[in-house]
This record gives sequence, structure tokens and C-alpha cells, in this order.
Amino acid sequence: HRCVWAGSSTALLLVLWLPPLVFSSGAPTYTKPAIVSLSLNVSLSQSSSWANAGSGGGGAGAPSSRVTSFPLYTGGSSYVAQDWGLATGSGDDVALPPALGAAYAPEQVQLVCLTPDSENLWLVSPPARAALVAALNASLTPPPAPPPPPAAPAGPGPGLSRGVGDSGGTVPVPALVFSWSLVRSAPFANNRGAGPGCGASARVPLS
Repeated sequence: HRCVWAGSSTALLLVLWLPPLVFSSGAPTYTKPAIVSLSLNVSLSQSSSWANAGSGGGGAGAPSSRVTSFPLYTGGSSYVAQDWGLATGSGDDVALPPALGAAYAPEQVQLVCLTPDSENLWLVSPPARAALVAALNASLTPPPAPPPPPAAPAGPGPGLSRGVGDSGGTVPVPALVFSWSLVRSAPFANNRGAGPGCGASARVPLS
């Protein structure tokens, strides 16, 4: 009976402790997914808006806007991806930027470097080039002062009415727009919205 009890206890311990021991020490806790495809686009964008005159002289109408974009850089076919510690040359103890360090550890981050030259030629017509120069020059000029408010009527009676509404608008300010998209080998797409693809964009005003 003593041998049977000892054998049963040993078998029970092996069943309970052996699988967690093997799976916790033999498999890594985190594996960075591989990059399948990558694209980066940089463009110089300019947007402006103004208020249209209302129909029948009834004040300002619906606003209008205009967006002009000049592509500057396209890349993603050639890149180098390295672990954060190897890319910085000082190991995994190098501090991450605050936006990344709050959610990720250094060993979970990869640094991706693209070629400094664009993969596409910048084909721009002379009128488009002139518009780009005008946009950059306009961004260096301070906006004009707003007009003074209209004077109040001198005597009693109905107020003065303006035939056309104010057509003032915003001063166009050019900005660099960075947009990127990335497809990884994991995680797989699921019904919760997560998947291998991700992307974002950032706008940096030039003045």
C-alpha cells in the first residue's frame, strides 16, 4: 500500500506541475511579429477656407474650403527593421520615447529605417510649382489685421443691412503631412477589430 500511495502521489505531482513548468520555461513570453509590408508618404499640404455670400444678400452662406497637396516622398519597398536595443547600439535599457514607453517595453519595439530617397520621381508642372512657391511665401507673411467693426446708426430707426456677407477666411498655412501603413504577420484579424494592419498620419504646420 505504501508503494502504491507513493507512486500515485508522484504521478499526481507530475500531471499537475510538469505541463506548466515545460510551457513556461520552454516557450518565449513574447515574440515580435514580422513586418510583411510597409509604406510611408510625405506631402506638403495647404488648406484654406472662406465664407460664401448668402443667397439674396442674406448674410454669410455655407463655408467653402480648398486643399492643395504636393507629394514629396514615397517609400516602403526597401527598409531595414531591427530590435530597439540593437538599433540604438546600447542594449534594451535605452529609454523609449514617452508615448511608447507608457505602453511597451524596449524588447517589444522595432525600429524601421527607410531609404532617404523617394521611390517615385517628383513630376510637377510649372503652374503647380508656382503655386507651391506662392504658398510658402504666403506662410511667411503675417496675416492682415481684421477690419474695424461697422459704426452704429446715428439715430433711431431700422438697422443698416449689408448686401453681401463677410467673405473673410483663414490664411492658408502649409504643413508637412506624414502618413504610414504597416502590415504585420500577427495578430490575425478577428471580430473585435484587431488585425495585422495598422496606420496613422501626422500633420506638422510649417509656421
